[in-house]
Amino acid sequence: MTSNIELSFGQQQIWSSEKLRPDAVAAPITMAYEIRGPLDPTALDRAACAVVQRHEPLRTTFHEQDGRPFGVVHEAGRSVLRVVQVARVDDWARLAEAEIQGRFDLSDSSLLRLTLFAVADDHHVLTVVMHRLIADEASLSILLNELASAYRAVRAGSDLWLPGLPMTYRRHVEQERAAAADGAWDEDFAHWRTYLSDAPRLFTMPGIGSPPNWPAMFEQAANLPTAADRTASLSAFAHRHRVSPATVLLAAWIATLSRHSGERDIVVGTTSPERHRPESDSVIGPVSDIAPVRVRLREGATFSDLVAEVHEQALSAHSHRRAPFAAVAAELGEHSLQHVYQFQFNVPPPTPQAFDGTSELSCQRLPLPGNTDTLLLEQTLTLLTNALAAPDTPVEQLSLVSEERRRELVEMCARVQTPVPDVRSVLDLVVATIERNPDRSAVHCGARVFTYAELGRHAGRFAERLAHHGVSRGDVVAIHLNRSVEFLIAMLASWQLGAAYVPIDPTYPRRRVEFVLQDAMAQVIVTGPATPVDAFADFEAPVLVMATADDDDAADGPRLAARREGTGEDTAYVIYTSGSTGQPKGVNVQHRAVVNLLHSMAQLPGVTRDDVTLSLASPSFDMSVPELFLPLAVGARMVMASAEDARDPQRLLDLIMHEHVTAMQATPVTWDGLVALAPADFRLRLAMCGGEALTRPLANELAGMATEVWNMYGPTETTVWSLIAAIGSAPADEPVSIGRPIHNTSAWVLDANLNVLPIGVIGELYLGGTGLALGYHGRPDLTDQRFVVGPPEIGGERLYRTGDLVRLRPDGCFDFIGRADTQVKIRGYRIEVDEIATLLRRHPQVKDAVVVARDDGSGDRQLVAYVVPSKHS
Repeated sequence: MTSNIELSFGQQQIWSSEKLRPDAVAAPITMAYEIRGPLDPTALDRAACAVVQRHEPLRTTFHEQDGRPFGVVHEAGRSVLRVVQVARVDDWARLAEAEIQGRFDLSDSSLLRLTLFAVADDHHVLTVVMHRLIADEASLSILLNELASAYRAVRAGSDLWLPGLPMTYRRHVEQERAAAADGAWDEDFAHWRTYLSDAPRLFTMPGIGSPPNWPAMFEQAANLPTAADRTASLSAFAHRHRVSPATVLLAAWIATLSRHSGERDIVVGTTSPERHRPESDSVIGPVSDIAPVRVRLREGATFSDLVAEVHEQALSAHSHRRAPFAAVAAELGEHSLQHVYQFQFNVPPPTPQAFDGTSELSCQRLPLPGNTDTLLLEQTLTLLTNALAAPDTPVEQLSLVSEERRRELVEMCARVQTPVPDVRSVLDLVVATIERNPDRSAVHCGARVFTYAELGRHAGRFAERLAHHGVSRGDVVAIHLNRSVEFLIAMLASWQLGAAYVPIDPTYPRRRVEFVLQDAMAQVIVTGPATPVDAFADFEAPVLVMATADDDDAADGPRLAARREGTGEDTAYVIYTSGSTGQPKGVNVQHRAVVNLLHSMAQLPGVTRDDVTLSLASPSFDMSVPELFLPLAVGARMVMASAEDARDPQRLLDLIMHEHVTAMQATPVTWDGLVALAPADFRLRLAMCGGEALTRPLANELAGMATEVWNMYGPTETTVWSLIAAIGSAPADEPVSIGRPIHNTSAWVLDANLNVLPIGVIGELYLGGTGLALGYHGRPDLTDQRFVVGPPEIGGERLYRTGDLVRLRPDGCFDFIGRADTQVKIRGYRIEVDEIATLLRRHPQVKDAVVVARDDGSGDRQLVAYVVPSKHS
């Protein structure tokens, strides 16, 4: 016999959420209970049937008619306990996880799953899984206590009798409906309308996932595991501050959310195991309600300050709990509780000791798989430990990283000292190659071919000209030439004299050229015959016009030689990058940094003397450094692309195929043009991509045309490439990693206060090691801003602030998220538009995406995405 019942406001909200988002089902109520001693499964099943018969929610299914949900109460079945034999003690956890993950059919099956895993005759594990439509956390204790009482009665041969219920869940729903009809909640509605009127409606939680995935994590906060020493400290702290331990835990939870998100105005849904009315204490069903607690965390507030604020706000929130919050949300016009809060905190109910009094049985609650050990909870407990030890520490300075995790991070992120060639400069590597391979082809530039010996003679002769004009160690030589063998000769000649070079692209606007020449204070300006000498009339530095290199010109001239003075600390080049002020800034890079880069790249990705490489980047772009000097350091053959080749994908592809290029690097834009035109049989040995974010669709395309594909990441300030990753073909939603640090390089994820962030948390990438530049040319103020001293916990090394947001993976690789300066604020909350664009690019039908914030005309900002469809869409 069945009967229909009306749903409570809370049940209606849960039903609506599941109907709207079937993929966002809230985590069920779960528990595992270990029972040792002789247990009678048949008697336990009879007892379970009696408890299910006693409580209507445990035998209710849910249906819909004309858009309105309702419940159908069934008679209890003859058996509700499933018994599973397991061969090993650990097998129950794997099987229990399947029970927890299994979806419920709301209309056609029981929403209670009782499973007894029989490990041995005297060893069992009882698991309870209940859908939130039929239970809350407090229901677990009621269920287990009644199950134990009924079991004892069955085993004793007594009548299976349980006392009458002073309140049923059906009656609870009726009282709710009556109160709503009588206007008994109007005062609560008014309070919540004011309390939440200006509360943010969106909570940005980088690295945790999208809101539909969060509810499964909320419920894990219900059982924050605490070690014995932490529990004692927690109790003592709570006693001193005259608050409950739950308030301290809630403060730690809010602090962790704030640290993850960077937000200070946070709304958290809170629950309590206590029922509002004593008559509800024996009712199984979703009786416990949610009260949002809103905390505005002021800058510099200590953990003690936060606890006091949480205590005050929790008291205020819990004094207005007569109206179920699902009804409040509906009154406020919010169809989903996620529009009010996206994180929840549950005070854990006491662990039931239901079977402890049963003869010959001892019991212990066990952690369920996947239900407590999450990084977010671990970080909350770490922050709590640190806060209890130093409660007057500002919240933003409390570490989320435990000592054990810190050691793991150091192992992943700290630089590993790797030996590099003991040379004074990059020039020494090139001279060594010239001496080993004098007659080997070094550079192909159009129709011209230069051997290593010829290249060395031209550079030696031009060094004489530079020396004649006073160039010496520590000077700067401005080279105003396009990518060409002449540019390469001028660079090598500058190094011969101990000078640094500054590249100036002739296609740059005149004002930029003038700024760079004035800022760099060049000793000499080198240009080509196509540029009039009077173009530099405003500068005191002499102008050297470099004619086209001719083999006969240097036949009897001096040869390039290794430097006899200077050190690896000398500046190798000054490259100007765009500045936030509108004026470019020069980056001083030392020889030792370039030597480290070349030595590392020669091993990974790996370029050898048997390769044919391509020089494609403008010399004013730091990608040109490995293109020009890595092949010269290992003895490979370099092919220089003309400006026309670089601009035309078809011409570039023809050049690559004609010269049999085996290894090259390029930006994603260039690779896009090549993969669109490459024939099916086109193949490279090594494809390196850098300069911009590599999308998954392009990575997969490259994986089809190259034996090895490497993603390269690095700012100019850390010498071209700092992180590299081997990339293979993968599903469209898998992000493309930027990899691990190269030799003698460290990489850390830090927050705004230079605290080390744990695995999985998004923060700013800081780089250290041999590759760090000296700083910005003539700009000590800017150097001090961007080059900082790292925190003592990671050795206090000098680090560069990249301004890039990243996430460290458990495998030690980094994911690029976007720029820190692309954050926008919408309705009071910071949003990373680059992260949203990254997620869009993972869609199989999206090739590329850009996200911007635009005013919709009414003063409200909206996110707008522009996408380029993939060719398969």
